[in-house]
Amino acid sequence: MRRREIMTLLAEIERRNSALREEIDKRLAQRFADQQRAVDAALAAQEKATSAALGAAERAVLKAESAAERRFEGVNEFRQTLADQATHFIPRAEVQVELASLRGKLADLGGLQQALVSGLADKIAGVEKGISRFRDREAGMGLSAKIVTGAVSFVAVLIGIYFALHK
Repeated sequence: MRRREIMTLLAEIERRNSALREEIDKRLAQRFADQQRAVDAALAAQEKATSAALGAAERAVLKAESAAERRFEGVNEFRQTLADQATHFIPRAEVQVELASLRGKLADLGGLQQALVSGLADKIAGVEKGISRFRDREAGMGLSAKIVTGAVSFVAVLIGIYFALHK
């Protein structure tokens, strides 16, 4: 009997063991499925984050390229402006030649100015001398006119006295 009990007991243990294995297999399968879903969700989230980061990076690259293009356009415009200025500016050698010519003309004009000033001073002195002579003559004529007027007045008074006495 003992053997039968042992066999029954072993069968019961085997059945329980089998049930436990099935339970463990179910739990492991459930855990595996849960882990698989978690990994899938994490991968999906990571893929979404990566896509967002790539999109942001692409937008940043486009923005940087656009900014660099605008900056290079500005630099090219500045270079073109400098090139235009270089074609319109007069070379230093030509400026020096022109300045030397203008300095010579200015020196000639300075000499001419001195001659004109000297000539004008002489003319002014002559005019002042003429004015002085004219004033002297005018003063002499004024004196003569005063003498004549005085003489005529004196004669008129004498005539007046004569007529006053001969009435």
